[in-house]
Amino acid sequence: MADHEDTLVEVREAVMHPPSGGNPTRRKAHFLKPLLKEHDKDLPSPPGSLFSPESITNKTRYQMKSYKRNPTENWKIWVERLKPRWQEIWKQAGIYEAILASTYTFSKDKDLIIGLAERWCAETNTLVFPWGEVSITLEDVIFLGNYSVLGASFFSPVADENVSILSGLKRVHRECSRNRGQVVTASKWMQYFMCGGDQLEHEAFLAMWLSKFVVICSADHISVRNFQAAINLSRGNRIALAPLVLASIYRDMRLLHNSIVESVVEMSFSICHGDLVHMWAWERFPNLRPPPSVVERGEPRSARWNGVEIMKVKDMRAALDSAKELFMWRPYSITSSDCMLSNLYRDDEQWVVVDSDETESYARCLRVSWLVGSGHIEQYLPHRVAMQFGYDQDVPPRVVLPNQSPETAWRSYRRRIRGTKLYIPPRLFESDVSSRYMVWWKSFMSVNEETPGCDEEISEDEIPIAQLMSQSRKTKNSGKRFNLEPKEDAVMSKCDDHTEVDPDNSKDCNSSEAARVEVKTLDAPDCPSEVAERQEEFVDEDSMTITQLLSRSETNGCLGMTPSGKQNKCNSCTGNPTDLEADSVIAVANDEVVRKASCPEHNIVNIKEESSGSSPSESPQLDLEARIWRLEKIFEIIKAEKLAASSGRILG
Repeated sequence: MADHEDTLVEVREAVMHPPSGGNPTRRKAHFLKPLLKEHDKDLPSPPGSLFSPESITNKTRYQMKSYKRNPTENWKIWVERLKPRWQEIWKQAGIYEAILASTYTFSKDKDLIIGLAERWCAETNTLVFPWGEVSITLEDVIFLGNYSVLGASFFSPVADENVSILSGLKRVHRECSRNRGQVVTASKWMQYFMCGGDQLEHEAFLAMWLSKFVVICSADHISVRNFQAAINLSRGNRIALAPLVLASIYRDMRLLHNSIVESVVEMSFSICHGDLVHMWAWERFPNLRPPPSVVERGEPRSARWNGVEIMKVKDMRAALDSAKELFMWRPYSITSSDCMLSNLYRDDEQWVVVDSDETESYARCLRVSWLVGSGHIEQYLPHRVAMQFGYDQDVPPRVVLPNQSPETAWRSYRRRIRGTKLYIPPRLFESDVSSRYMVWWKSFMSVNEETPGCDEEISEDEIPIAQLMSQSRKTKNSGKRFNLEPKEDAVMSKCDDHTEVDPDNSKDCNSSEAARVEVKTLDAPDCPSEVAERQEEFVDEDSMTITQLLSRSETNGCLGMTPSGKQNKCNSCTGNPTDLEADSVIAVANDEVVRKASCPEHNIVNIKEESSGSSPSESPQLDLEARIWRLEKIFEIIKAEKLAASSGRILG
């Protein structure tokens, strides 16, 4: 049956694998859109190479600045003085918790920020670790920053009746600057408005809050460009500040990553919302976080980290790269918070229609879109980190959003989403990854293995596979590894391994023949005799040469590759094969808008128990598929190089 066009989630039967290892199971899986086609074997390129520079030993040369400074006592006093009168307006505008959080203090962990920036991928705005791909999402900004994903644009003009208020704020700004062109500091601004009960005090307060804690251009300056938003907020009008804040985080992480890649010896860097990056890491890496504070009723979740001392970690990179078993995929569904999204995280799965602020906020966290920042635009790709929302992970298509103006990008973000059907996983559900994702990720990790080179002139057939793949990776990335900034004129109409998106529904894009990758489906499980042989003597096929591997495959009585590229089958094997790609789409019931169950309907089948004679190791079929995939890529590289060399001799 055809998939529903008005849903953000695709449901189908699939063989799923625990990301931390374990037996695969066939069950009903839920994937975030956009997706590759069900049987599409042309897998996209991975999210860039894992960047592994030498450890930064002299971190004293790296000075971390943060434009968002800890609050002064005068600011805390101002917040407490205005809260009784204006808190209802703040709640109506969706900024009450964010204003309270502006009175909190946060320590700076330079090693943590640098460790995260090393793993940042500017192409996808994600963090790529050896154990998986994760990111800071709109959900994180809602829970930790207390900003809204709903509302008008930050750059919306004021209503006609409020133009006089805008003129009044500009007049005071000129007076505080003494002479034209001089900046207005926060201390001057507070001194002017806190003393006399000016009628513009509330608008001036919000203008300072925006300048120092939200749209930060300087550590201590009041910006005139924030006045319109301050006036709109003072009237209780909601503004979508979350995409603005997340866009600035993406920009700062990209700039810091590029500086590290370029091996800048001495560097001073700024993370405007460094507190949010810290809190994101503390929520998700238990091995890195300090003991949290006790949160009182009515306090935002960020109060957990108010005033805590940073934890000293000897080797930050090792701690991050080894966090496979520790990473918290869904910290907000496990513990309760005073956040409207918390009401959606229930013990049972749900199908709902997006018809309220709560469900619309959650849905916007799940949809691919643009994020309009202050002077820049960033891609938001939640389908790459679906497990952070409780969904299963498939190979994410490479989404390329064409360059747009801020106005067009904002309209794309704001496009209608109400009326969409939305699946919400159980709050304690543990997501899995698809079979082709396992193959894709294993191949990605193999490509990123660092293997010493060989100076002698030898045939490609004598080079170990792992080493040849390492050399091909270096050749492929040569000249563009450090160029992570997106091109301004990069409007994609067609692509190789990219997918141009609506972005509600993914559209397929044919890959070039040179970049085609064929993932083969095994016809039969391993035979018992081969399993016994592997148990007696383990052979690392990645360390073998191509000639040795082909010779081994020719003499193998069971599964393997022949020189023609076909697979041998074991005649003694019995039992039904497991088709890893045979995933049928299950349609959502039209009449059932909201469905609850005591537990998810997984219909789990243990593949290990069903398969006769399967290996005790984790999914040997997938290991073989990964090796086949790598070997095919090697043959393509060798063929292309020999063809180029032959052409050169003919021309010569």
